[in-house]
Parts: sequence; structure tokens; C-alpha cells
Amino acid sequence: ELAYHVISPSMECFKTDKNYNTVLSSPLSFLSAKQSQNVALIEMGTNQPGEIKSICEAFNPDIGLITNISNAHAENFDSLQDIVIEKGNLFKILNKNGIAIINGDDPFLANIETKAQKITYGFNGNFDFNGKQIDLKTIKINGKKIDLPASGFAMAQNSLAVFTLAKILGLNENDICNKISDFDLPSGRGQIIKKNRIQIIDDSYNANPSSMIVGLKRLIERKANRKIAILGDMFELGKFEGKSHIEIGKLLLESPIDIVITTGENMKYAHEILNKKQNTFWFETKNEIIEFLKNKTEKGDLLYIKGSRGMQMEKIIEGLN
Repeated sequence: ELAYHVISPSMECFKTDKNYNTVLSSPLSFLSAKQSQNVALIEMGTNQPGEIKSICEAFNPDIGLITNISNAHAENFDSLQDIVIEKGNLFKILNKNGIAIINGDDPFLANIETKAQKITYGFNGNFDFNGKQIDLKTIKINGKKIDLPASGFAMAQNSLAVFTLAKILGLNENDICNKISDFDLPSGRGQIIKKNRIQIIDDSYNANPSSMIVGLKRLIERKANRKIAILGDMFELGKFEGKSHIEIGKLLLESPIDIVITTGENMKYAHEILNKKQNTFWFETKNEIIEFLKNKTEKGDLLYIKGSRGMQMEKIIEGLN
């Protein structure tokens, strides 16, 4: 979404519709592309071995960007290395005239083989595109200042990746920076909502371990009267399921977050860790969470809400009207 927002004013551009990123839905989405469009931004998703390779064979991409490697959608993979191999198929299919855009901060990505030219970006090293975080909402890329549309390191990483892609496509640096700054986050992807006396970081669209950790760090970094985390289960983790929720619990146990509310069977793993901390609650239903928040929130509180798509955590926000 951010890449499309930045690139589309300068050249005709197609993007994957919604979350149509599977072997079937990605090519179907592409049927709406127009011959006049210069660039096609194709999102490729996977939850089992071979899917990225199949999508790549359908599209034969010229440029490949892998943002990171994590154990998201890991249910059908035996190890993190299997996920590296699966996602790495994007770089492997690129030919010598292609470009592989590599996040140099991710230790798994640098070692993936590719015939393509490598263009690197990152915050912690010497790369083709070097990012530096000035504060929660400001970064510099190769010395060029950008005001981010939202706070947090995830937004900084995404902005650096998109800046790199846009420059490769030949866009003007000032135009890139301005378009990044005026981007509106899609619904459920971290935008801040004001409700009555409180603010809510709505990150309810989906969740995996790495995105939940990044989101919680964003909550921790912000100033508020009290910080309240409301978390639902993370799905499709397979053998990583228990461990991943326990790791979230350990992070929360050591955090300055004032109140932690969890729901879902998997989040019981995190709640067991959090029993050692005051003001931690597990609720079976969303209605219980809504009633608790209506009675307990105070002026100036900041809520962070996240869970996998199947948890429908946005219903909690709707219930606070």
C-alpha cells in the first residue's frame, strides 16, 4: 500500500487487490491490470512450501523485495530455515538483469543466492540506502530527512524499503519523501483512533510474533497516562505456537505496560507467564473485555489492540463506541 501510494502519482501502477496474495488469488487479482500500466506491485504470500515459487513462475518478476524472515504462517513449515528457503525463491527466480532488494538488517536475507543485482538497505550497517532513525517519527535516508506518517520502527523500516524501490524505479527523492509523509495507514494496520478520553492504536487486522513484538514496542515508546495492551491469539504457527505466545508473555512481563488484557486459548500461554505481574487479565469473550475497558479506562490512556484475523479484535474497538 505504501509503495503504491508513493509510486502511482509518477507512473501508472497496478497493485495486488486487498490481501489477494496466494497462488490462486494473486494471478486472479492481476487480471484487472491494464496494459498501459508501467509497474505491477505483486504481493506474494505463503503458508506452505512451494507457493512463492509457483507465484514467481506465473509473474516472472524483474524486481524482488523481501521485507524480513519470521515464523509467520509457519504451521506447514518444519523450521525457520524452511521459511528462508521458501521466501528465498523470489530472489532465486530473478535473472541477471533483475534486482534483488535486500534488507541488510535481516541476517537471513544476505545469504540467499541470486543471479540478480543486489541493492541493500538497512539501519545497522553500510548499505546502498542507509537509514538513520532521528526520533519516533523522523528518519534520514542517505542524509535525506523524512517525516514518517506514523511512529515506530516498523514504519521506519517500511519507509526505507519503499524509498529504495522508488529510487530504483527512477522517482525524484523529494517526491518520494513527500508521498511517504502524507500516507494514511490502512484500516487495522496501526493507525491511531481517538475515542472519548482515550487513544487506540488499531493494529487489529492480523498478527504474527514479529509484528506483535514491533507493535508492542511502539506502544512502549509512546507517552500516555497509562498503556494498555489488548492481545488475541496468533494463528498458523504450528509447532511454534506455544513458544511464540510464551515469548510475548516474557516481553510483556519485563515491559512498562500498565495493564495487559489477553483473550484466546493460545494467549493463555502468555497469561500464565504474566500471572507474576499485577493488572493482567485473561477474558474468554470480547464483550467481557469491552465492559472492563468501559469501566476501567481513564483520560489519557493509550490502548494497543492486536490479534490474528480470525480473532476479529476490531470488534472490541467497535464495542467502545
